Amino acid sequence: MKTITHPEFGESAIVEVLDNGLQVTIYHKPEFATSCFAFGTPYGAFDYKQNEADGSIFEVPLGAAHFLEHKLFEKPEEDMLSKFNSLGANVNAFTTESETVYFFTITTPEYQKPLNLLLDFVQDLQIDDASVEKEKGIIVEELLMYEQIPNYRLYREAMSCLFENHPLKYDVGGTTDSVVSTTRKELEDCHQRNYHPSRMQFLAITPCDPEEVLQVIKANQAKKDFGKPITMRRFPVIEPESVVKKEVKVDFDIPTTKSALVFKLNLPQSDLAERERIAQALNCALQAQFSTLNPQYQLWIDEKIINEFFGFEVNIGKDYGYVMFFGETADPQSWRDFLLKQIEEMKKNPVDSAVLAQLKKRTWGNALSLFDKPSAIVFEILRSDLYGLSFFETQKITRALTVDNCVDSLKYVKDIHSSLVILGKI
Repeated sequence: MKTITHPEFGESAIVEVLDNGLQVTIYHKPEFATSCFAFGTPYGAFDYKQNEADGSIFEVPLGAAHFLEHKLFEKPEEDMLSKFNSLGANVNAFTTESETVYFFTITTPEYQKPLNLLLDFVQDLQIDDASVEKEKGIIVEELLMYEQIPNYRLYREAMSCLFENHPLKYDVGGTTDSVVSTTRKELEDCHQRNYHPSRMQFLAITPCDPEEVLQVIKANQAKKDFGKPITMRRFPVIEPESVVKKEVKVDFDIPTTKSALVFKLNLPQSDLAERERIAQALNCALQAQFSTLNPQYQLWIDEKIINEFFGFEVNIGKDYGYVMFFGETADPQSWRDFLLKQIEEMKKNPVDSAVLAQLKKRTWGNALSLFDKPSAIVFEILRSDLYGLSFFETQKITRALTVDNCVDSLKYVKDIHSSLVILGKI
């Protein structure tokens, strides 16, 4: 066991890697009334195709990670949600493109039983063919429901316009066909390969004695035999620089047309820290231009070029990157031209250093405030660790951002690699 400290946050944690390879991190927050315990694996929707150490390829249907999350909550003789509730704990889980996380919160010191329950149900998959077939209908219904949500549909269409091969173009839950084709054996193989303790991490923030929490986890894990871990790596995706479609119109019954202008960012091969630096610099540059920090922003609203539903997103991962602008507009073509013009002006006029300093200060304040919210900080730290770049490293990158970083990041935003999505009545 070792202690790690983060003086800039005034926080510290105990960390230990158990004999089975599981990394356990516990932050002691004696002033909290709530504990949050989370158990995660770097196995998400992108990992439907993986390389094993011997060079063989392991491939399952799209959405298998999400399907597996659903099935782990189901045990033959008890419902996990009810079981946690009976212990005074609230349990939940989520699957993203890159990870799956199971967690619970509790407001009493009696955390031991739900903690053991969390470790046990995540590490013990109990399914049969009948239960898998039943779950298919539930997940398909969930996917079809999402398709009827305008903002979700706009996003999905945007990703399909940008990416030819990258799995980002698919829903985390997969497709109707992929869900229907998933088998019990495939889910069991996914669990065996991607839920070994050596691939997973456990994180807790609690007012309870951290060393006592650690002992509970160690005792639980010592009773189990997980066998030898299988080394798994995400199968590399070869993605062309060009977009799939420059423009698409989707007939959708909504009162006001929604549009998205998305840019595919073709970034050079670099480490995670550099990709994070580009993402943060680009986000700061866009916030400086497309927010109330820009004196012209209110004028654009008054002139109805944009409205209160306007926004943007910057998302850069290990092997992809995009910027997405979204909003409501009666004239999508003019809206696109306006955005393209603003981006070109940004490239000529660097971000004001005072505005950048204000944005960095705001980001730092938001990061500090996370430590007052048990679940929020657990998710931020655990997801960052599973990704491979710690939450604390990302904050160092923020504080070191320069105007030159912001200017340089804009070179990746190119009209030639953009797509316009129009969602509304045609």
